[in-house]
Amino acid sequence: MQAAVRNAEFCVARQQANGWFPNCCLSDPKRPLLHTMAYTMQGLVGIGKLTGRKDFICAAQKTADAEARIMNADGFIPGRQSPVSERSPRGAVLRDRLRPQSSGAGCFRLPATRNTAGPSRW
Repeated sequence: MQAAVRNAEFCVARQQANGWFPNCCLSDPKRPLLHTMAYTMQGLVGIGKLTGRKDFICAAQKTADAEARIMNADGFIPGRQSPVSERSPRGAVLRDRLRPQSSGAGCFRLPATRNTAGPSRW
């Protein structure tokens, strides 16, 4: 568990103010895939839940909020992204409609099940 916490701390220490994680892709570190950004968020949430580290969960929320801001009106998120959250002309990923719920820590908790009931904050 100590190694997982150290890895999460490493990620959070490098997270930019806009939610961006640098070098978050094996093939193009300057334009990572949404997929690898999602893995980073998933890891932070998981480690945060196991250890009670709300700062990890809040870091994942910051990235999720950034993803929500670049989501198109029809629900697509660019498959490749840049540090300034520009939309890439190549590749898009259909959004998963998640309803954040307040955790009382100034961030949100991701629900265990997928919300398909309609519009939410995202």
